[in-house]
Amino acid sequence: MNKVQSYLMAAHPQFLIMIEQWHAIQTIGKREAAAAACLERAAIETLLPFYKYRVVRTYKRYYGDFCQTVKQDSEATEPLFPGYLFARFAIEEWPLIRRERGVRVVRVGEQPAVVEEWIIEGIRLRMNESGVTVPVKPVYADLEPGSLVVGCGNTSWAGITGVFLEGLKGGERVAVLMNLLGCERRVILPRADVEPVFQSAAVVQA
Repeated sequence: MNKVQSYLMAAHPQFLIMIEQWHAIQTIGKREAAAAACLERAAIETLLPFYKYRVVRTYKRYYGDFCQTVKQDSEATEPLFPGYLFARFAIEEWPLIRRERGVRVVRVGEQPAVVEEWIIEGIRLRMNESGVTVPVKPVYADLEPGSLVVGCGNTSWAGITGVFLEGLKGGERVAVLMNLLGCERRVILPRADVEPVFQSAAVVQA
């Protein structure tokens, strides 16, 4: 929800029912794709990410009295969140969801639970054209724990040096030890906001 929507909602609470937001939908197991198709026919935008995994099947092949064990590798796909998908709709469209068989909106109290836009975008960034999520190479691969980094870009920490501690899950944020307001603090920053200084912390501290 952006600032304009927040303002309108505060000034006119009835505006909330017209805002399209992402929500989690629970489905019958193994029927996620069918549920997504039903919602899309009702003009509801959906997101159903998949993941690919390796399947190894073993069987025996007989040649007279000789038996050979054969392994066959293949790939299969499954929903990334089994039994769930995401749908974007306004609260006033909730009755359309209720009319569909085999789906249920995940709620908090009496209202549909909202899935934040940044979560949806993060999933989409990891999906290929077939809707399958692909591994993301960490963007901090050029940094090692203990290496010096400096804040860059148009940020409040631009020009401030720190020590890279670790990359965080997801590969897009990093933990950095920075001297802020006279004391060292562990701060979490987007990887794009820091760059390596290419000299060890030990040399600088000496």
